[in-house]
Amino acid sequence: MIIAAKAAIDRKQIVDRKNRGANYIELHTLPTYFLDKDYTEEIQNILEEEEVKCICVHAPINNIYKNGCGIGYKDKVSEEEYKHNIEIIKKSILMADKIIDMPRKIVVIHPIESYKINVNTTIEKERKYFEEDLKLLSEFTKQNTTNVYLAIENTIRAVDKKNKLFRDSLYAYNDDYVKWIEKLDLDNVGVILDTCHAIATAYYNKETGEKEFIDIEEYINAYSKKLIHMHLSNSLTYGFGKDHGRAFLNTKRDVSLLKKIENTLNKIGYTGNITIETVDKDIYNYERYSKTVETMKKNNLFKKDSF
Repeated sequence: MIIAAKAAIDRKQIVDRKNRGANYIELHTLPTYFLDKDYTEEIQNILEEEEVKCICVHAPINNIYKNGCGIGYKDKVSEEEYKHNIEIIKKSILMADKIIDMPRKIVVIHPIESYKINVNTTIEKERKYFEEDLKLLSEFTKQNTTNVYLAIENTIRAVDKKNKLFRDSLYAYNDDYVKWIEKLDLDNVGVILDTCHAIATAYYNKETGEKEFIDIEEYINAYSKKLIHMHLSNSLTYGFGKDHGRAFLNTKRDVSLLKKIENTLNKIGYTGNITIETVDKDIYNYERYSKTVETMKKNNLFKKDSF
């Protein structure tokens, strides 16, 4: 298994990751990467010159309209914005095919970020547009690339400063969308589990007395049949603001979490890779990544894996 760091198309960021011992990256993209020019050759040159490999491309999470970019938005935005989202995701898929030199080329895609609780919607309607987009992108990927796989990421429940839930997501609090993907049975589509999102949602679920999805082990097991990539980062409470994308520190709580994640992945026979997707104020000083790796090494965790 490979454990990567995240970086943008930015030599300074990639050099910082390399200096911290990362030989692999997950490329996080912006919508502008696909509008003004083709950045594929530029990132290929940077990766080659800095001797770093890309294992995964993360499609943009926002669009030029300052809204979310992902799948399932067809009835939530204008036709123009919807087409813009799909086009950007397609270009992310084409970029991944060219810059990733791995047996399995992963493209991470977000589902619709969230919907306000008071919006009149149904699970059936959400599922319809989600599945339509997945089928469209799966077919596009088959027709235009080789060994590219689409990984749909779990999201997070949203609470305000008073810990009150103000919006929710079908892609956060349980495994419904994973079951949809299982039933679609598209051979180039899987899921990615973001541990920060899962840990934060499990915290909310537990705090509010729910009986299911209150533990990271439960998420991994529920996602196991379609799990093809992982984002590894931490949260102490609801996962917002400074609490989002924390490092795993050398504390009893964090080491226990890491052990549980590693043991559960081993039990399910996980064969994918992991990106340490921590969030730092300074994008050129990826300190939380280093702290997480340090905790792993101090406790002999993920010791068989390549960084």
